[in-house]
Amino acid sequence: MRQDPTVGKRSLGIATALLGLVVFAGLAWAAGSAFMTGGGVWTEVSGIDHVFTRDYAPNSSKEGLHGFTVTESADDPYSVELHMLKLCSQDCPRRESNHLRFDHPGALTFQDWTVKADEDRFVTAVQVCFNGKEDPTKKKIKGLRVWGASIDPEGKLLYESKYHEKQLNNCTEWRNKVSCPDGKVATGARAHFVSDRTGFSGLALWCAAPKKIVE
Repeated sequence: MRQDPTVGKRSLGIATALLGLVVFAGLAWAAGSAFMTGGGVWTEVSGIDHVFTRDYAPNSSKEGLHGFTVTESADDPYSVELHMLKLCSQDCPRRESNHLRFDHPGALTFQDWTVKADEDRFVTAVQVCFNGKEDPTKKKIKGLRVWGASIDPEGKLLYESKYHEKQLNNCTEWRNKVSCPDGKVATGARAHFVSDRTGFSGLALWCAAPKKIVE
């Protein structure tokens, strides 16, 4: 009996369509999911809550905080660079950094040090280390610990139990750890200081919940 040629064409068409769906699903997974936030809340301050601050706290954001670079001059930490990543579930590209800084009088020599979460992870908690001075006006940040989390394709946070740490030789006094509320990641930060001749001595996180978006 002779086979209807249209049957073979329909079968081939169905197989091609199914293969296309599989390939599309694979590409969608490879591309990951993108997220954005709205609003936010501040954590408490790790360190000392001084009246003078520099902060970055966006009302909405497609970027999350990935880590910090602290710049010192004459032993004073006067600049904190916020390293940002696109809020996504994988292969999250870098974004432009934000800087919390003040003009340090007589700045001559500089030293940078950095601490970051793992790849594709966003900061959820921070802890500062002081130089051990008894006078509160002379306490300065000399080390940082950060904890991070990744975001799964549906927006759930997958927390790391370990922290990443950077400490200088004169880091002798670890202060209180501050954490974003459950389900929130840091999208900004605030640095506290007593004067522009002393340097930063407190750090807080601006935290918001990632919500899945269609791009």
